[in-house]
Amino acid sequence: MKQWVASPRGSAGSLAVRMTALGAALAFAAGAAGSLDEAGAVNRLQQQLKRSADYRIHGECLSLLVEEREPAFFGIAVYEKHGDGCPGDPATMPVLDRFQVDAATAALRRYDVMDDRYVDWMPDTAR
Repeated sequence: MKQWVASPRGSAGSLAVRMTALGAALAFAAGAAGSLDEAGAVNRLQQQLKRSADYRIHGECLSLLVEEREPAFFGIAVYEKHGDGCPGDPATMPVLDRFQVDAATAALRRYDVMDDRYVDWMPDTAR
């Protein structure tokens, strides 16, 4: 499984993520092949998490892990990183949420634990 980690600005990893994100954004904007690939799905979710008041508080301390690859969607877990400048016990990395990114439409669905199903999600930008 590929793990996508938000890198501090200026690092080589950050450049690679930004280049991948730029390519995915250009492909998405152009409607290339009509669907997102894994990098495009991760980028889509990452950008929306940055817009969300609930996730912005974590700054660079989030990690995304693609857990499912289906023709219709990508299943992505959002983890809270600990250590290396992020608060918390470095021996743990709790899951905050799980999302599905629709490969054809880029729509986002978040797992609702109470209802045991995925529901449509857009970031709450208030706060």
